[in-house]
Amino acid sequence: MSQLVSSQGDSEFALLEEIQLSSMLQDQAGSSGKVAKVQQTVTLAGERIVARVNITMPPDHLFRSQVSLLAGQYLVVGQTGFDARQLLGFAGQFEVSLVATALFPDAEAGDDLTLYYAMMAELVG
Repeated sequence: MSQLVSSQGDSEFALLEEIQLSSMLQDQAGSSGKVAKVQQTVTLAGERIVARVNITMPPDHLFRSQVSLLAGQYLVVGQTGFDARQLLGFAGQFEVSLVATALFPDAEAGDDLTLYYAMMAELVG
């Protein structure tokens, strides 16, 4: 996260959700959390783990990518343009839900959020 702050400037971070997936090679795996829905298909290319990842966030945001990682390597990607009212459940035009207040105490209706997805690959033999 320190690399994000150094490149993006002062930022406020909060963990929105944690979802972990396990799958067999070349089989699709998926899971739904309170907010996000994640699907992945994993293959091997030499020593690299290649994952096709789909992350769906309300109301209709889709992050789709293919990533290549070595076992144990982390990757962080970001997606901008989330309306905090829709994502965190603002109760009205200027009233913030308790969930949004707890995660982002300084959030206001209409704030745009950038979501970061952290990924790590492991091989279990």
